[in-house]
Amino acid sequence: MSEPVATQEPAPEKLKLLRSPVSDDLIQRDELATGLQQAIGAEAIRHLGYAKENNPTLLRNSQATNLETFYDLFLAACISLFNKNQQVNALDSVSTYIGFFSLIWSTWLLTSLYDVRFVTDSVFERCARAVHMGVLVGFVTVSPNFETKEQDAVIFQTFSIIIMVSRLCIALQYGVIMWHTRKYKVTFLPLTIMVAINIVAAAIYLGVSFRFAYKNSDVFMFWYGVAAVEILITMGLSIYYNVLSFRGTHLLSRISLLTLIIFGEGVAQACGKITDIVDVGSHREWTGATVGVVAAGIGISYVIFMLYFDWMPTWEINEWRQLAWSLLHYPVHLSMTMFVEGIAQLILYWKCVENINHVGAGIGGRATAFLQNLVDTEESIPDRFPKLANYLYDEIHNFSRLYEPTYTDTQWALNESTVLIAQIDPESTTENPLEQLSKYLNAIFVCLENSLYQSYEVDFIEDTVEAFNTTEIHEQFENSTYFDWAIAQEYDHASRVRERFKIVFQYTFICGGIFFAFATLLYMVARRKKWTPWAAAGVFMNFVLSIGIALLAFIGNTTTTKIVEAEVIAEYIQLSEDAENGIAPPKPTAYATFVESPGVLPTLLGVYLLVLFVKHMMGDGPTFSFFKSWKGRDGSVTPPQQDHVQHISVHADTKYDPGAHYVGQHVPYDPYAQQHQQIPQRQPSARPYSILRTTEPVHYQQQYEQQQDQAYDPQGYSQQAYPQPAAYQQPPEQHTTVYEYSGNDGPRQP
Repeated sequence: MSEPVATQEPAPEKLKLLRSPVSDDLIQRDELATGLQQAIGAEAIRHLGYAKENNPTLLRNSQATNLETFYDLFLAACISLFNKNQQVNALDSVSTYIGFFSLIWSTWLLTSLYDVRFVTDSVFERCARAVHMGVLVGFVTVSPNFETKEQDAVIFQTFSIIIMVSRLCIALQYGVIMWHTRKYKVTFLPLTIMVAINIVAAAIYLGVSFRFAYKNSDVFMFWYGVAAVEILITMGLSIYYNVLSFRGTHLLSRISLLTLIIFGEGVAQACGKITDIVDVGSHREWTGATVGVVAAGIGISYVIFMLYFDWMPTWEINEWRQLAWSLLHYPVHLSMTMFVEGIAQLILYWKCVENINHVGAGIGGRATAFLQNLVDTEESIPDRFPKLANYLYDEIHNFSRLYEPTYTDTQWALNESTVLIAQIDPESTTENPLEQLSKYLNAIFVCLENSLYQSYEVDFIEDTVEAFNTTEIHEQFENSTYFDWAIAQEYDHASRVRERFKIVFQYTFICGGIFFAFATLLYMVARRKKWTPWAAAGVFMNFVLSIGIALLAFIGNTTTTKIVEAEVIAEYIQLSEDAENGIAPPKPTAYATFVESPGVLPTLLGVYLLVLFVKHMMGDGPTFSFFKSWKGRDGSVTPPQQDHVQHISVHADTKYDPGAHYVGQHVPYDPYAQQHQQIPQRQPSARPYSILRTTEPVHYQQQYEQQQDQAYDPQGYSQQAYPQPAAYQQPPEQHTTVYEYSGNDGPRQP
C-alpha cells in the first residue's frame, strides 16, 4: 500500500500596494534587450525592434473581476433606491429620471472603460474602488431632492462635487498607469491626454457648483454635455492608440453583465410588489386574474432576457462595432430600467383596480338589493335614507378593517357622508335629493379608493395639501363647508393617483418599444453574416412591432376608475316622477377599458413571445423553413457558413501527427506523451486565416543548423532563436503549415 503523498496548498500571493498591468514576461525581455544593447551596441539590434519604443503588452482579463462585479451590483442597488425615491408621476419626473440616470450611467461607463483595460488587484485599486462606490452612495443620497425644476442649491452643489471626485479618482488611476508604462515612449501622450481630460472635466464640475448658490440655473446642462464629451474622447482615443485600445478586453461581457443585473433587478422589483400585495390582503388577494398578471410580468422579463442574449455577439467584432455596440447600451439600459419598473407598477395598479371594482360591486350590489327590498316592502320613503346610511356605515367599517384609512380626514369624510345621507330630506324643494345622494355616495367611494391606494403605499397627500394651501383654492372654497373642502381634497388625491398610473402605463409601453428597437439595432451592429432577404424582413418586423408597442401608450388621454354608479342605486328610490330621467354614467374610454383590464401585461408578453418564436423558427430563412419538406427550396437561402476560420479538410483516415500545427486536426489527450509531443493547438478564433506556404519535411536538427548564424531577436521566442535540448531534437518528420492573417478583425501589430 503506497503511502499518502503530502500536498501543500500554494501560498497566497501577497497583495501589493501597486500592481502593474504590464506583462511580467515583456518586462524581462526589456531588461534583456537593455543588457544586449550595452554589450553589443544599439546598431546591432536596432533593426530587430526595441521593446521600449513599442507598445507594452498589457494583462487582459477574460471576464469581469470581483471588484468590477461588485461595483456593478452596487450600481444596480443605487438605481433601485433611486426608483423608490423618485416616483415618476409627471412629465417633469420623467425628465428628472432620465437626467439622473444619464449622470450615474456615464460615471459607471467611464469607470468601466478604465477597468476593462487596466484594472489589477492591489491596495491602490481597492481604495480607488471604495471611492467609486462612495460616489454612487453620494448619488443616492441626493436623489430624493434631485429636482431640476425646483433646485435646491445645496443638493446641486453637492451633486456637482460628487461627480468631480469621481473624475479626479479616474485621473489618478490613469496617472498610475503612466507610471507603470513610463519606460514606453509611445504611451506617454495618450495617457497624458486621458489624465488631462479627467482633470479638466473635474475643474468644470467644480466651477458649475458655484452657479447654484442663489437661484435656479440651467448650468446643470453642462453635466450632461461634459460627460458625453468625456465618453466620446475616451472611445475615440482608443481607436488611434494601442495602449488605450479595447482589443482583447472584456468590454462586451462587462456591459452585458450590467444588463443581466438590471434584468434581475426588474424581477426583484416585481416580486417586491407581489410582497406588498400579500402583506395588505393576505391570501384573499390571489385571484385568477392576479396570478395571470403576475405571471405575465415575470414572463416579460424572462422573454426579453432571452431575446437580448440570443442577439448578443459571441464572437469578436471590430473596434468600430464594439464601440457602437457599447454606446447603444445607454438607451437600452435606460429604457430597460424604466420598463421593468413600469411592469412592477402595473402589477400593483391592476390589483388596486381589481379591489376597487370588487368593493364597488360588493357594496353597491348589496346597497341596491337593500334599497330594492325597502321598495318591495313598501317602506316609507323618509325611513329609507337612515336605514341606507346605517347599512353603508357597517360596510365601511368592514372595509376599514382590511384597508384602514391612513389619514383622519379620510375617516371623518366617510363617517360624515353616512350622516349626511341619513339627513337627506326627500320632500325638499330647494335641493334635489337624487343629486345629494349621488354626491355623498361618490364621496364615500372616492374615500374608499384613496384608502386602498394608501394601503399599497401609493400616496400623494403631500402634493394635494400643498396644492390646496394656495390663495386661489381658499377663495374658491370660502363659502363652502368643511365637508366640501375635505371631499375636494379626496378627489384631487384620487385624480393624482390615476394620472400617475396613466403616465406609468404610457412610459412602460414607450420604453418597451424603445428597448425592443435598440436591441434590434444591437443585433444589426454585431451581425457579421451576409444579410439575406429573410433576415432583413425579420429586422423590419421587429421595428414595426416596436413602433406598435410604443403607440399603444397613446390609445387614450383620460381614465375613469370604475366606481359604483350612484345614479343606478338612486333609481330604486321613488322620490319623484322624474327619478328615472337621471343622468346616465359616462362610458369609459378605450384607454380606461384597456388599462383597467388584466390584459395589459399579457398583451406585451404575447408580442415578445411572437418575436422569440419567429426568431428561432425563422432564422435567416423563410418562416416555414423548419419544415423538412421546405428546407433548401429557396434559392436565396445558403447553407450556414463559418465566419470565424476557413475550414481545412482532413481525411478520416489521416493519422495524428504530433508535429502538425493547424486548426483542423483533432489532438487526442495522451497523459503519457513526452513534452515535445504535447504541441498546443491553435483555437478557432474570429480572425480569418489563409495558407501562405507549406514547407517540406525538415528535422528540427536541420532547422537548428540552418539558423546558427542568424542574429538574435529579443522579441521572439521561436525555435530558431532558442536551440532545443538534445532529447527533443529528433521528433517525427512533419509538414509545417504557415498561415497569413487576411482579415480586418485581428489584433494590432506593434
